[in-house]
Amino acid sequence: MESRRNGEAWGVISMIRRFFRRARRGVAEQRSIVGDAAFANHQRASAAFSTLRAGWGSGIVNWLAGCVQILIMLAASAFGIGFGMAAWRDTGNAFAGAMLLWAMLYYPAMIVHELGHYFGARLAGMAVLHVRLSAIEIRPQQRGFRMRWNPIRKQLRVGGYVMAFSDPARPRREQVIALASGGPAVNLALAVVLVVAGWAWLPHRAGWLCEAFAAMNAGMGFANLVPRQGIVPSDGRTLLQALRHRLNDSPQVRLISLSVFGCTADRLPGEDLVALEAQASPLPLVALWYRLKAHQNRGEWKEAVSMRATLDERLHAMDQTPASRPADLIAVIQTEIAFSQAMVTKDAAVLVDGLLPPKVAWDVPFLWPRCLALRAALAGDMARCVESLVVSRRYAENAIDQALPISERMIRASMAASFGDAWSEEAIGSVRTA
Repeated sequence: MESRRNGEAWGVISMIRRFFRRARRGVAEQRSIVGDAAFANHQRASAAFSTLRAGWGSGIVNWLAGCVQILIMLAASAFGIGFGMAAWRDTGNAFAGAMLLWAMLYYPAMIVHELGHYFGARLAGMAVLHVRLSAIEIRPQQRGFRMRWNPIRKQLRVGGYVMAFSDPARPRREQVIALASGGPAVNLALAVVLVVAGWAWLPHRAGWLCEAFAAMNAGMGFANLVPRQGIVPSDGRTLLQALRHRLNDSPQVRLISLSVFGCTADRLPGEDLVALEAQASPLPLVALWYRLKAHQNRGEWKEAVSMRATLDERLHAMDQTPASRPADLIAVIQTEIAFSQAMVTKDAAVLVDGLLPPKVAWDVPFLWPRCLALRAALAGDMARCVESLVVSRRYAENAIDQALPISERMIRASMAASFGDAWSEEAIGSVRTA
């Protein structure tokens, strides 16, 4: 019996240690990748952090900000665990139950936080492309959403994030402020509601549970408002940059914002593409993708195929370690080049199964059905060709990216000129409405 009690004590100690590791990694560093800074990627965030550390004073301030975040979460933990012990005071394991409860409350509070960012972005008129709730990946659509289980890379070390881009036709600063403040604001608002509700239900267990969840939301809200530059900036730092008119206005952010709000690749500003090509890898690959899509939109299939040489050059110049290569983007570019080659040669041999990995195909669900349509057309199976085009068009038209359905219509028009009426919008529409 004594050894079992010692084992239980060690289990509680281990739970406490795991909890505080999570508090530091999951909340003090759990912050949304918000605003246009979302697509600044790992490289820009790391560069910002290196710049911050370069000045001793700035490094100390950033370290102190991290300490403040930890202290906030420790205070929230003390209250939350205390409330949990009050909830389970009539059991024999009040402390263990309180610790388990506190650990379980993290994920609901994180979901509340990210939903706050999402609704803040939508109310500000931003386009939300991507939402992460731990291992759950959500892609909002024009109608509904798509979702899958896809764990976050360990290098990113965030519990969740919202990737959103501002409308170029509206003031960017106000949109970023609404997005960055949405998560902490919803956490804190819910904490107030829970405190009031819990007070009304005390001393019942439901009241103590409300108070514990209020403590978790308050801790997460206040901790994320502390301005700190980690792997990604905290909500507080993003807000501070927006309020001080110091938002990053990089070429890739401008290009994505323009594209998401309806500017197709053939109309994007050339100076931004040139600037993107001059940056460190893998950003030149993004510029290559835009130029490839511009050729496809104009029906310049030979020029699109010629981009293979540029792709090979840039891949050769990149670090050859798998972790540093954007494998998903490379797979999409290679598939689009293969599609263009099949258009030129009228030979679908390059459109082999497995060309686009299933995980990547989920990200661009319109692409492989279009490839299957071309493969069917070249095989003379026009019925299957149209069926695949229906699927491709349905995904494209439901995407948040407003340039995508326009681009796909331009590609289908070029294909209709080569293959006949089976590729026409009328033929596809008749199948979809039949």
